Amino acid sequence: MISCYEGAGNPCELSKAVNRPNQMPVREFYKNVVIGMVEISLADLRVARSIFSVMRGIVHLSKLAALFSLVFFGQCIPLSASSILMGNRFNSATGTQEFVHIDRVTGAITPVGPGVTGSPAISATAEGLALGGFYSIRAQPSGQSAGLYSFDVASGAIVNMPAFPTNIGGMRYGAGGSILGLRFNAGTEELLSVDPVTGSISTIGLGIPNIGVFNGQATYDPVNDVYSFLGTLNDGMGLRIFSLNASTGALIGSPLYSPPSSVGFWNYDNSGRILGLRFDSGTERLVAIDPATAVVTDIGSGIAGFGSVVGSGSYDPVDNAFTFAGNRSGEGRRLFTLDAATGAILSEPSFTTTINGLTYAPEPSVSLLLISAIGMVLSRRRRTA
Repeated sequence: MISCYEGAGNPCELSKAVNRPNQMPVREFYKNVVIGMVEISLADLRVARSIFSVMRGIVHLSKLAALFSLVFFGQCIPLSASSILMGNRFNSATGTQEFVHIDRVTGAITPVGPGVTGSPAISATAEGLALGGFYSIRAQPSGQSAGLYSFDVASGAIVNMPAFPTNIGGMRYGAGGSILGLRFNAGTEELLSVDPVTGSISTIGLGIPNIGVFNGQATYDPVNDVYSFLGTLNDGMGLRIFSLNASTGALIGSPLYSPPSSVGFWNYDNSGRILGLRFDSGTERLVAIDPATAVVTDIGSGIAGFGSVVGSGSYDPVDNAFTFAGNRSGEGRRLFTLDAATGAILSEPSFTTTINGLTYAPEPSVSLLLISAIGMVLSRRRRTA
């Protein structure tokens, strides 16, 4: 018999402990446990204020489903709420841009699906938490026009290839499977929503006039439906963190930003902080940025003897972990995963291949539930606004 899940309360292990004389029957015991977990899970879902509260409820429900399978079918089914780490790499032998899955513990890389052939030039990759069940890149195979290629997260099948312009930056996965981005238009930085199926582009709100420069850093917060990016106004004041309501385009804030050193690889975490990496005197540091005040706070002591980050970084909301590839002196390239609360290294396997566009996505079985949860949360906020 296999375990339904790890940790205390494993129902397969519990069955061994409770099947003793002078105890209630095993089936009755599990029914009582099921009733208790139903109450816990439904309570979690009723009071959920954000997608990640719903994720905790889903974990409860996964365990509940395992108990049901044990009680009524006599066997366990392994269930979990977890994330897939993905990316893309160029295979020079075949001229193919491959979509890959990555084991962050071992560093193993597995190509998934056919990839994009024709030695394509990759000009952008959507980043963030890929909630729509796909992974998207802007690619231009030799002799063809640029298109938005979206890979099914599980199978790697290319599900869309609409024509796509090259003047959209800051591409980040939004709510409901959309892709958010920025476009400079006649002195105004516009927030856009892209439909990855049709390639259609919609402008959200009126944009930010008198914009100077988009710095390249951008991230989307699915908890609060906020899109943030780094840029300047034509006022000579310097860098600012612009935060926009991703549904209306309304400007929420634009505090001046002056970090101790440059911070890259922005990703929102579960608590509304912007996580990123900064290099400081041979040490790579995980940091948190408050988007309301632009205050930068180091998390942990950092990784000493660091050389450079290679590729990109991504945040896993299920495990509250931040993953990126980089070089450490005397050890070569490694795939680092850090605890986003403490900065502690969770894993650092050898990682010799250059992978671009590191992105986490929920397991496909969980992804649709999360999209529905986001929709309920945002709809509720609009009704109460």
